[in-house]
Amino acid sequence: MEKGCTALGCLVLLVVGFFLLRGWWSEPSGTLPTPASGPSGTKAPVSRPSGTNEPGATPAAESSTRTPEPLSSPPGPASDDPFSVRPEPGADPFAPPSPVQPLELPGPDRLNQALPERLVRLQAAARASNTAYDWRQLADAAVKAEHFALASQAYRQEADIYRRTGDPHAARAEELKAARYATEIELYLEQRAPAGQAGARLEPTSGCYLGAFIDRDDNLPSVVLQSQRHGDVPRFNQLTGKNHSSFFMYRSYGQPFPFEWAEQVKASRAIPQIAWEPRSLDQVQDDAYLQGFVAEVARFDWPVFIRFAGEMNGEWTPYHGDPPAYRRAFRTVYQAFRKAPRAALIWCPNSVPVTGLEEYYPGDDAVDWVGVNLYSVLFLDNDPARPGEAVNPTDLLDPVYRKFSARKPIAIGEYAASHQSALSPATRPDFAVDKMRQLYESLPTRYPRVKLVSWYDCNNLVHARPGRQLNNYLVSEPREVLEAYRAIIRQPHFLAAGQQASAVVAVRLESVHQVKAGQTVLIWARSYLSRPRVFLRVDGKLVSDRSRWKLTGLKPGKHKLEVLVYDDRGRLAGRLERAVRID
Repeated sequence: MEKGCTALGCLVLLVVGFFLLRGWWSEPSGTLPTPASGPSGTKAPVSRPSGTNEPGATPAAESSTRTPEPLSSPPGPASDDPFSVRPEPGADPFAPPSPVQPLELPGPDRLNQALPERLVRLQAAARASNTAYDWRQLADAAVKAEHFALASQAYRQEADIYRRTGDPHAARAEELKAARYATEIELYLEQRAPAGQAGARLEPTSGCYLGAFIDRDDNLPSVVLQSQRHGDVPRFNQLTGKNHSSFFMYRSYGQPFPFEWAEQVKASRAIPQIAWEPRSLDQVQDDAYLQGFVAEVARFDWPVFIRFAGEMNGEWTPYHGDPPAYRRAFRTVYQAFRKAPRAALIWCPNSVPVTGLEEYYPGDDAVDWVGVNLYSVLFLDNDPARPGEAVNPTDLLDPVYRKFSARKPIAIGEYAASHQSALSPATRPDFAVDKMRQLYESLPTRYPRVKLVSWYDCNNLVHARPGRQLNNYLVSEPREVLEAYRAIIRQPHFLAAGQQASAVVAVRLESVHQVKAGQTVLIWARSYLSRPRVFLRVDGKLVSDRSRWKLTGLKPGKHKLEVLVYDDRGRLAGRLERAVRID
């Protein structure tokens, strides 16, 4: 009897254990909650340049929807460190780490300061004459000799001369060359975001709104609302792994407020952004149309971004060429929107040309946000002789950021990186991933005043107007681009729908900086390679080849941090030292 009870008890335990195990095994691993249903976004026809940074126009309206093929399931979870740089040349920087191996530096930990005799002579001549010509000779020779630090310094000297002598176009060209060959490194400390204070209209206290244009992504379901086709917001959020906090569409001035689309965006708790573009400045008056549009925005009673008459610095826009008239029109619209307190007006030039921007600026008292549109393209001006690899997107952001970020929150109104060009059928996901990483990785650290960034998700090889079908900017394909985007936007700096602040911020490390054990150090680095190799040493010990490292295992007191950046040939490109004191 006692043995029988024991056997029966064992049997009961086995059965219960089986069902518990089965229940655990079949438990869902967790998916992103599906937001409220409703599609969103669109684009009105606008003439664009055949230049470097703009995607071109797409049709404004369609009479029927496309039934797309079912989307494949989203990629699996990304690496915990999407900004890490893999040690293997050419490897995917967003891939999960390979099996742990002992860390080794790929080359000497000292810069090669010895110059060939020819560069010594050219350097002496440039210093003696201090002419743009001699600095250019030195810079070009240094590039050929692969002394990139010297080349960067020489191009910078040449640019300074052009700027002093009143040639800003030439100065800008040489500044871009200087940036191309420079190696820059900064260390940051990740810490809890402080309680923020109210800033400009709709400005988050910390972090960056995550936006997108999705109305011409044929991988998404779509719907026609008020004569314009819009991509499905919930499906895009599911595909990218994060509920985006803003979506934008294009609207011609003179058309009514797109209430149906805005409601679809609002259903996902995101902020609608309208690129509102007049046919002429004379069209913009304080009249019944403007007041009615503003009244509709106010009645909508939800945050709205109005990006009015963007890219005015480009001759491809119909409102270019008369800065006083432009400023009058913008100020008229701004004053009207004071009656819609949940709307923010964005003044948004294109990244090129840089000169003359101030002439179009309506004034600090008539602008809520300052924006900039920029693009990374495989070939500049669609010219096969001008590849775009050397252009870092942060160099396109810099001029506007330096001028206005101290006064206004900055919006990247449109950004995308091409992975296919009309000049070549081959896909280049590596280019798109590199440029995406260069921009988005820099926002939490170098550009904290960028409070909105929106990806232009569109294949312009198909959807641009004739003559502008130059690049494919889709983020939903190929898979490498989508996975990289998913990895980047997981960072808490990029705000999901409904968020007004990030949990953490990055603070630049200065010597000697007081830190706490367990805090995370962030490395920001750029060099003459798209994917430099980055290493961290602490007190002389090599501890990491990743872009973030937690300060654990260190005793209280002073410690030395060293960042070493290498190129693909094992040469040291740059180094940075900082001292920290742990409590």
